[in-house]
Amino acid sequence: MKFKSKPTNTPQGALAKLWRNVIKDNHIEHNLSYLITRYVTKNVSNSKNLRRKTRSTLEVDITANEMTWKKFAHLVFHYLSAVRMDVTIKLTYANGHTSMHTVGIKSTDNEAEADNLDITEDLDVQQKRDKERT
Repeated sequence: MKFKSKPTNTPQGALAKLWRNVIKDNHIEHNLSYLITRYVTKNVSNSKNLRRKTRSTLEVDITANEMTWKKFAHLVFHYLSAVRMDVTIKLTYANGHTSMHTVGIKSTDNEAEADNLDITEDLDVQQKRDKERT
C-alpha cells in the first residue's frame, strides 16, 4: 500500500503528516496490509462502542492526505492498538519565549470513559520555569 499524495498544508494535513511519520518511524509501512487484515478480523464482533470499518474505508483513512483528530486517534488506538498516546506541543512566542505542553490520552473502549485524560506537563518545561523563578 502506498501513499498516493503528499499531505496538504492545512491542520488536517499536519495530522496526516504526523500519521505518516508514526508509520515510517516504526518501520511498519510494509505491514499495513497485514494490520488492515488484523483490524478487520478483530472487529467482526457486534461491539457497540467500536465503529467497524471495511477494508477499503480503512485503506482510504490510512493513506489520506488530510485527517481529522477523530480519525487520527481511531487509527492510533484501534488500528495500531496503542494503549496510550502523549501529545506534546511546543509554542514559540514573538518574544522568543517557548513552552511545551503535554496531554496524555489513554485508550478506552467504553464511550462513557472517553473523557478520561491524564494531563501532565513536560518535565523540561517545569525545570526551565524553576530556573527562571530563582
